[in-house]
Amino acid sequence: MAPEINPIETQVSHSVQDEKRNTVRALVEADLLDERYTSTERGLRSRHVQMMALGGTIGTGLFVGAGQSLAIGGPASLFLGYLFISCLVYCLVTAIAEIGAYMPVHGGTMSYHGFRYVSRSLGFAMGYLYWYSIGILVPYEITAASLVINYWNPGVNVAVWITVMLVVIVALNFLPVKFYGESEFWFASIKVLTLIGLLMLSFILFWGGGPDRQRLGFHYWKDPGSFNTYIVHGDAGRFVGLLQCMVSSAIAFIFAPELIVISGGEMESPRRNVPRAARRYIYRLVFFYILAVLAIGVICPSNDSRLTNGGAGAGSSPFVVGIKNAGIPVLDSIVNAAVLTSAWSSGNSFLYMSSRSLYGLAMSGNAPSVIKTCNRWGVPWIAVSCSAMFSLLAYLSVGTSSSVVFNWFVNFTNTSGFISWICCCVVYFRFRKAAETQGVERPYQSRLQPYGAYIAIVGCVFLTLINGFTVFFPSKWSVSSFFTAYIGIPAFLVLYFGHRIVFWKDPWAWRPEEVDLHTGLEEIMAAERPPPVRDTWWKKLMPDGTGVLKLDPWLEPFKDALKTRFAYAQSWISKINDTEGGLEKFSRGYEKFGFNVKENGDVVYREWAPSAIEAHLIGDFNNWDRKAHPMKANDFGVWEITVPAKDDVPAIPHGSKVKITMVTRAGEVIDRIPAWIKRVTQDLDVSPVYDAVFWNPPPNERYTFRHDRPKKPASLRIYEAHVGISSPETKVATYKNFTTKMLPRIKYLGYNAIQLMAIMEHAYYASFGYQVNNFFAASSRYGPPEDLKELIDTAHSMGIVVLLDVVHSHASKNVLDGLNMFDGSDHLYFHSGGKGQHELWDSRLFNYGSHEVLRFLLSNLRFWMEEYKFDGFRFDGVTSMLYTHHGIGTGFSGGYHEYFGPAVDSDSVMYLQLANEMLHQLYPETITVAEDVSGMPALCLPLSLGGVGFDYRLAMAVPDMYIKWLKEKQDDEWDMGNLVFTLTNRRHGEKTIAYAESHDQALVGDKTLMMWLCDKEMYTKMSVLTPLTPVIDRGMSLHKMIRLVTHALGGEGYLNFEGNEFGHPEWLDFPRAGNNNSFWYARRLLNLTEDHLLRYRFLNDFDRAMQLTEEKYGWLHSPQAYVSLKNESDKVIVFERAGLLWVFNFHPTQSFTDYRVGVEQEGTYRIVLDTDDTDFGGHGRNQKETRFFTTDFPWNGRKNFLQVYIPTRTALVCSSYLYV
Repeated sequence: MAPEINPIETQVSHSVQDEKRNTVRALVEADLLDERYTSTERGLRSRHVQMMALGGTIGTGLFVGAGQSLAIGGPASLFLGYLFISCLVYCLVTAIAEIGAYMPVHGGTMSYHGFRYVSRSLGFAMGYLYWYSIGILVPYEITAASLVINYWNPGVNVAVWITVMLVVIVALNFLPVKFYGESEFWFASIKVLTLIGLLMLSFILFWGGGPDRQRLGFHYWKDPGSFNTYIVHGDAGRFVGLLQCMVSSAIAFIFAPELIVISGGEMESPRRNVPRAARRYIYRLVFFYILAVLAIGVICPSNDSRLTNGGAGAGSSPFVVGIKNAGIPVLDSIVNAAVLTSAWSSGNSFLYMSSRSLYGLAMSGNAPSVIKTCNRWGVPWIAVSCSAMFSLLAYLSVGTSSSVVFNWFVNFTNTSGFISWICCCVVYFRFRKAAETQGVERPYQSRLQPYGAYIAIVGCVFLTLINGFTVFFPSKWSVSSFFTAYIGIPAFLVLYFGHRIVFWKDPWAWRPEEVDLHTGLEEIMAAERPPPVRDTWWKKLMPDGTGVLKLDPWLEPFKDALKTRFAYAQSWISKINDTEGGLEKFSRGYEKFGFNVKENGDVVYREWAPSAIEAHLIGDFNNWDRKAHPMKANDFGVWEITVPAKDDVPAIPHGSKVKITMVTRAGEVIDRIPAWIKRVTQDLDVSPVYDAVFWNPPPNERYTFRHDRPKKPASLRIYEAHVGISSPETKVATYKNFTTKMLPRIKYLGYNAIQLMAIMEHAYYASFGYQVNNFFAASSRYGPPEDLKELIDTAHSMGIVVLLDVVHSHASKNVLDGLNMFDGSDHLYFHSGGKGQHELWDSRLFNYGSHEVLRFLLSNLRFWMEEYKFDGFRFDGVTSMLYTHHGIGTGFSGGYHEYFGPAVDSDSVMYLQLANEMLHQLYPETITVAEDVSGMPALCLPLSLGGVGFDYRLAMAVPDMYIKWLKEKQDDEWDMGNLVFTLTNRRHGEKTIAYAESHDQALVGDKTLMMWLCDKEMYTKMSVLTPLTPVIDRGMSLHKMIRLVTHALGGEGYLNFEGNEFGHPEWLDFPRAGNNNSFWYARRLLNLTEDHLLRYRFLNDFDRAMQLTEEKYGWLHSPQAYVSLKNESDKVIVFERAGLLWVFNFHPTQSFTDYRVGVEQEGTYRIVLDTDDTDFGGHGRNQKETRFFTTDFPWNGRKNFLQVYIPTRTALVCSSYLYV
């Protein structure tokens, strides 16, 4: 029978759980995600945090307090006391590190974890414990400093020194945190260097290196002795002295273990580095404490009256006393001054920590909200003011001896510290229980635990009870000493139980299964970085393919795979060097294979066809006589013939048709178009099959290039174009048309690169050029090869580079006019069987591991560079090449295992590496672009680093996102965070080309962005003579905004397919049987932008302005943008790039006046591009002359802010006059 459930108890339980969950989230947002609020400024740099963490363990407890402990117990008691506390602290550190490593939140403290893993009451009590305890350490340090000053007997009232130090400490904490960090860096450096110097000096004095040449050794351990008696005589007195040393030694360690949690929120990759810090903590304890007190016992006698200010309490530093006794002039004052800076530094640090503890309490709702107030520098000045009030307690030294007041602070702080350590153990036990119950994986588990925590909690309880035990000796009774030693216990209990009374519904401790171990963890994991790779010097000199690890350490588990990949490419390079004379010669295959004419007019023809047993050259020149010109084969299956010239004139006329005819091993006679042929033509009235043409124009008909290649653009702005459709006429446009009509248009629009599609000859026009038949032939549809050369040369004269859309991922399966079954076998250029078939594209797949296939493909690239002067390539279908599954039925999650292993085609990767290596060696200014959807790492890094070698990759996820949103989401559902993530999610060090829509979307059956946005109104409402409808207004606005945000955020290059810049109103449909071979849609209506009565010109003008603005400011070659705002409710994105401020308002209905946006560079800003400009068909709601003035106040993580008016569905780009 199921137990009866009390609905009231269930409701209360759920209410408590919900309240706890909401509070946890508030704490996480306050501590981890506090950039959402007007919050503290993160001004501490890595060097600040590292040095402060190192120097934070050294303070006056060691430099001054150790002297009093030495006088009480002697050197042996001092050493044992510090050894005992060090062991206790190490047990605590390893336990606390397990907590800090799992959830290292920014601004996190043990009170935060106390709330999260135990209860709200414990977190509340610990929070205030840290605030007042650390706050009281400020007057403790100031009092210690006054003791140090007294060494010089200045004759000045101690109140003067207290005031001076207090003013400086408080002032530093009111300044921006970077000033605090900088001062603490140097203070901590002085402490570390001072202690190192003192240890070296002690070593020298130990061996008699002082001025008097007296070898100290362990002299003072014998005289006056290793153990001193304290309060009582005999062994009991020595035991009392040992206990007191243990208690008094603790002040040097108080709150040090907790610092590992605080610093964990500030350090890089804390889930990796916190465990490392914990493991190394033992070395810090040994070096800074154990060796230090050992040195003190060597150089300073325990009976020196200066150690205890004549018996009143703590006095001079034992190091200073030791130096004075050694007779070393001046050094004692130098060290004393260093100790003084130590006290000053610690006071400065403790006020910072106390104020931030109070600030954290306010952020979590446990202190008045007014305490959250920050000044213009991000400093919580009210929290600093409240915490600074404790500093006034230092003036107690005016009425009472500083030595006595020093002991009061020691007593009180020790009790608070011991209570904190007990609470830390309790938090650890609850955290460990919750982690085990929920089965979560902890990044760090110490071998000491949980036993170390048990030892620590017992030790701390013991120390708490005996903290003031000496007051129970009649001769030592003191109300003030008793009060300061034990008041911390009831104070903590009042805080804890007081909170319990208010929140009596809370459980005493969260149940392990209810403890929140997940909120905020995803953000922390996302920010985590793997360890950097450290190579030995000889490995750095010899590349092995792992250089990429420095850019992407997450590849470390695949280091061996990277080495194997690199070694495989290098083995092929070595093989080619040995057998072919290097890549340079190897890639000139077109000078050996195919048709080549000698100076005397002889025509040499070679063809690789190892499966043929007989071959003849046939053509118009020999009336297609199949036996007239037999060819001879060598041992490698290369057939060759030389056709002698006639009167120094080639026997094969220019423009005549040729073929190779072969007999296969099966006895079949086959005719083929030569694989390396440079010209093929098609006469559809006769046959769809292409004819091979011997192309050898006389010198006077050959085009001579007049212009050098332009330099590689720093910012790549690509205009993707198809020659055949680049005209409004219903026919195949020509190279000549492109040269005279399109090039001036592209230049006017501001693009500096053209990507030409469908140049390599393809039998099927509707394939968009992606079913290549003849790899060395420029498509004859558009005109002769010389016209293509003129096109490219003219583009170069305009400063425009021209890229070829090269298709080496597959080939047409045509047999009569392609490479398929060339010599009668299915495995000449391609893999045999199913491995050589692409099931979706119905095409053949190259065998990239074949020596001759490599020659063919590498020479093909070289040919286009040499013969036509292309400037680079866009490699099509790279994803299909990289993987044996060709991306079919496979989604890429981004897991690194997807980029290695059997799914990767090692031969394909090797070919691409060799192709890029060859191109960049021979043509340093060349540009290569990879069309890859998988996101393979190192694709766009050089081979020397282990990369594939491309310059750019296409950001293929971007257009997919826009189409998905336009299909499935309302405008007010657009996710600004996802938009920014998709546009900026690219691999560090690898350049990306962004584009808003692909050429595939222009094809019939799909839709361009403008079609999705405006649909049928594109055809009826784009005239300026008709009213601007909401649909057209929305469409034009978003068309401009989408393209601008893509251009600005999406990468280091930008691409646009012709016509899309102005929202071309028709799709592409090439002539085919299904449309009666019509050319009506196989064209681009570029003339629409020339009609001033149509709104298309506005979009065209905006695209031009966008390109020209980029040319002026160069954001594409600037570092990635800093995004300061992604507001989901306002639909606003704000970022900075290239000195420009970008503000996007995607909200469909809301405009915002005086909208505050953060900006790093102060100054006066003006609008340089406005999507709402009337010149671009907008409403002109912002005046072009508007000036925006920054205010020196931090906002959204930037140093300044300005206020702008951002109308609905508009974007502004603003420039400071500094950049104009």
